[in-house]
Amino acid sequence: MKYGVNSFLWTVAFDESNLALLPQLKEHGYDGIEIARFLFDDFDAAKIGAEIERNGLECTVCSGLIGELNLVSDDSAVRQQTLSFLKQVVEITAELRANTLGGAFYSPIRYLPKRRRTVDEWQRAVEGLQSLGDTLVEYGVTLAVEPINRFETYFLNTIADGVALCDAVNHPNVGLLLDIFHANIEEKNIATAIKSADRHLKHLQVCENDRGTPGSGHIAWDSIFAALRDIQYNHWMVIESFDFSNHEIVTEARIWRDLASTPEAIADEAWQEVINVDLNGVFFGSREAAKRMIAAGNGGVIINLSSVLGYKAWPKRSAYVCAKHGIGGLTKSLAIELGPHGIRVLAIAPSVVKTAYINSAEFQDNSGVDSDEVAKEIPLGRVGVPDDIARVALFCASDLAIYMSGHTLLVDAGLTA
Repeated sequence: MKYGVNSFLWTVAFDESNLALLPQLKEHGYDGIEIARFLFDDFDAAKIGAEIERNGLECTVCSGLIGELNLVSDDSAVRQQTLSFLKQVVEITAELRANTLGGAFYSPIRYLPKRRRTVDEWQRAVEGLQSLGDTLVEYGVTLAVEPINRFETYFLNTIADGVALCDAVNHPNVGLLLDIFHANIEEKNIATAIKSADRHLKHLQVCENDRGTPGSGHIAWDSIFAALRDIQYNHWMVIESFDFSNHEIVTEARIWRDLASTPEAIADEAWQEVINVDLNGVFFGSREAAKRMIAAGNGGVIINLSSVLGYKAWPKRSAYVCAKHGIGGLTKSLAIELGPHGIRVLAIAPSVVKTAYINSAEFQDNSGVDSDEVAKEIPLGRVGVPDDIARVALFCASDLAIYMSGHTLLVDAGLTA
């Protein structure tokens, strides 16, 4: 799976003036950016695509029908104009070096005629999407059609409707975009809906129930991730929220309050969570242990857990790498500060250790690390097991290491040699 952020978090129409965002996204460990626009006149796709690639990122494209564009209109001229627009966006998607185009591509967003869709409209949608097939194949683009909630369209609200539409279109380059925000309104069980989408699910947009940071609300993420693993979903997961300081965006998205301290905080939350768990957690744990040891007056040993990535880098894991490098510095500083109290401070830096979690699909999806592949790079020919780390911890805690403090012990079977 690849991870990205939708550009609506900063602007209603991403263009060259927003290219400075790209290094920031790369720094925070994202795989790509989702370029979001509704109109593409004067949009320099070639230049923007080159800059995305130069920054070591990929991209997807997000759009939709607005204004008079309507694929299900009873006016054939309107339908033809809409198809021309969609073909243009497919070409631009390819020019950006992207292969996924997602959005509500049937009736105009927020067009609500106060009735249900008709059989004729459904057939026009099917025929219109089918007619895009050759263009999609020519440019190597997958069109991911997005069901959106009842307050924004009358035409396609549920994943079940989306599956039925994909079945009717019956083209390998036409699938579904599932947006967690809309699914939270329309689906009785999001995980069940994901499983029902199965092979049709080509793109995923995520945010919290209030459009805020994932994990800060009531969305049942554990069951969602389990469902994604069950269907072996391996496409993009993109954070889609909105710049709540931008009048044009908040008016369209109906956001009348701050969703976070800043719009950027929503994209930065993943970085901060890693730092909080892997570095701040070590600091606070060490501090509490030190308080108790100092109060007892008997000295002691604090053993922090770092990682081989405290010594080397790993692509797309900058937050984790920074946290683990930080543990090395923290261990040295604590050794100096706590030494006068008879407290030794050490850290252990393992390479990959074979645990149930390391072997899980969740870990491999999130990290991109295959323990069997890592083993091929280790001189001793295997990854670690928990006992390998436990033995070193026992040594650090024992009197055999009584004159050691401020050090990080690499336990990596020669990987960094």
